[in-house]
Amino acid sequence: MAIDYTAMAVSAKNMIEANGIACTFSRAGRDPVDATKPWRGPTTSGVAAHPPVSYAGVKAILFPEEYKVGRGEVVRTGFMTLLVAHNSFPNGAVDMRTIDTVDEGGFKWRVADVFPLMPGVTPLIYQFRMEK
Repeated sequence: MAIDYTAMAVSAKNMIEANGIACTFSRAGRDPVDATKPWRGPTTSGVAAHPPVSYAGVKAILFPEEYKVGRGEVVRTGFMTLLVAHNSFPNGAVDMRTIDTVDEGGFKWRVADVFPLMPGVTPLIYQFRMEK
């Protein structure tokens, strides 16, 4: 019996949107303002080869990274984990592995790592590991 990954993706999106909070996923432009002086920072216009992008109102689930030490003591690592469904983004969206900041209710998080959960070539969920 074949596994229906499309149905799994829809289920993941429905569960995350029912329980998640709205976040804004952003990426700064990747092209320098002046190609002869790339140290001056990325462009802010949308005419570059790799323009800045922003996806607002995407529902995601956040939880702090914790681990137990000794007799049940819980230590927070300073990282947050965020889960978001792949199909929560519009068709033709940029590769989520290039997103570099997430705004969650006014808190800006820097994306440290992005791990796609994708059996084969079908992306279902992205796990973002974020830090302040």
